[in-house]
Amino acid sequence: MADLATKKQHYINEINKIAKESFNDEQKELVRGILNAATEANIDSIYTFVTQRVKTGFVFDVAPEVAHNCISLCERDNKKSFGNESGIHHKLIIGENYDVLKNLVATYTNGGKGLIDVIYIDPPYNTEKTAEDGNDYKTEVKSEKFVYRDKFSRVGWLNMMKERLELARKLLSNQGVIFISIDDNEQAYLKVLCDEIFGENNFVACFPRKTGAGAAATNSDSELRKPYDFILCYVKSKKDFSFSKKIVGTKEYKYEDEKGRYTLGGLQATGSDATRAARPKLYYPIYVSKDGKLSLVETKGATVLLPKQVNGADGRWMWSKEKFETDVQNLIYEDGKLHRKIYFDENADQTIYQVERAYFDESCYSNSNGTKTLKSIFGKIVFNNPKPVELIKKLISLNPNKKSIVLDFFGGSGTTAQAVMELNAEDDGNRQCILCTNNENNIADNITYERLYRVINGKGTKKEKFDWIFTKDKPYLTDNYIDVFNTNYYELQIDDYEKSQELLDKAKVEFKKLNSDYEFHDLDIYNHLASLKPYKKN
Repeated sequence: MADLATKKQHYINEINKIAKESFNDEQKELVRGILNAATEANIDSIYTFVTQRVKTGFVFDVAPEVAHNCISLCERDNKKSFGNESGIHHKLIIGENYDVLKNLVATYTNGGKGLIDVIYIDPPYNTEKTAEDGNDYKTEVKSEKFVYRDKFSRVGWLNMMKERLELARKLLSNQGVIFISIDDNEQAYLKVLCDEIFGENNFVACFPRKTGAGAAATNSDSELRKPYDFILCYVKSKKDFSFSKKIVGTKEYKYEDEKGRYTLGGLQATGSDATRAARPKLYYPIYVSKDGKLSLVETKGATVLLPKQVNGADGRWMWSKEKFETDVQNLIYEDGKLHRKIYFDENADQTIYQVERAYFDESCYSNSNGTKTLKSIFGKIVFNNPKPVELIKKLISLNPNKKSIVLDFFGGSGTTAQAVMELNAEDDGNRQCILCTNNENNIADNITYERLYRVINGKGTKKEKFDWIFTKDKPYLTDNYIDVFNTNYYELQIDDYEKSQELLDKAKVEFKKLNSDYEFHDLDIYNHLASLKPYKKN
């Protein structure tokens, strides 16, 4: 029996060592109870079963551990908020992003429909890269610059992401899009998770991004340089979303006849439905007589024209037989090709557009450019591998809505907010940014807040000077205002109805500050605002 007791204690000690992100306290308590009730015959099997569950790597828990006697509430900090009050208002919310997301779900959904148009996040990559900076979840971080605690077990990391991405999906509007930066350490696993949350049919692309020259982890012959990371892209609903297109030129009308100037286009259809199977009536022969006339009637010696195949299947024409008969004079056959005349229309858009590519290899999108920008704002390196402003601007601009609400709940150094403000200044947009970051290692105060303060005011919070300017004509982003919010925590017992009403009334006021268009709807404060953090008295 002594051996069984020793084994139980050993297994319980091992369970206690498992990262909280993989097994929360409630789950550990349940397992300890099961192990304490185990017998000599089954204790090894029970322990193996439980730990195998943790090691498999694709176990998505239903919910995180929450403090049932504590709620979180995002409240405006009037003293720290700053900028031009008549300018565009953005939000900087300081706090645990899971708690912040729950507040946002309460304020940025309407009738169950999300109001956020663009989400960009750069979550911890779950790598060992920053160990030399003290980035170890087992020990206290002692570093002069901010580093992510990014070393979770794979299950813990995926569960952490799942909890937040499920809330993010609720926040996305039907015309919304989400971009997630990630490297190849977790990209494949995150893709599977996102397929589950957003739907495989709403997957758009996995954008490769050239980060720099890339360095192998060791000098081993089995290593290769890895100069890329990735950006996963999903939309809320493909049927409701359209990406912006790149302007590549203006249409030219090089030809002219009695009807006016014209250019030439093909008669064969292109696109996803450009096959005979999709539109069978638009597949038919066209005959070219010896004297060059076009007809649907075969004549002796005529050349037969049929639509070319598309991916091994019969193609089709753009015109029906009836339109061919009425507009045949607008067709030209020369050099073995069939063309249609497209006449100049002064009321039509003459711009030539091209679908954007899901690939970033230009130097402006590299890590070094992000570091250069941040160094010019602070005068020194204060953050490892910040994403470049140009990258975030490009991603945001893929959504054509210039009045979009942009959310980043892994706010880090604040690149997304700066990108939104710069993009608005460049294209007269009216986008609003909601930026969320915790204050680990004082990142929110010393980096995120300070960065936004500097690019808006042209000086630091202590009157510091720096090199960065936006443009010569507009040195700083002065047409913006930052509403700063802190995430505060309140003890609330399930039967304390009086206090729950007080906090509910307080929430209504703060929610209106968080979203000026907010209209109160049913709110179960115990569940909707239940916090990850326990309540601590001052």
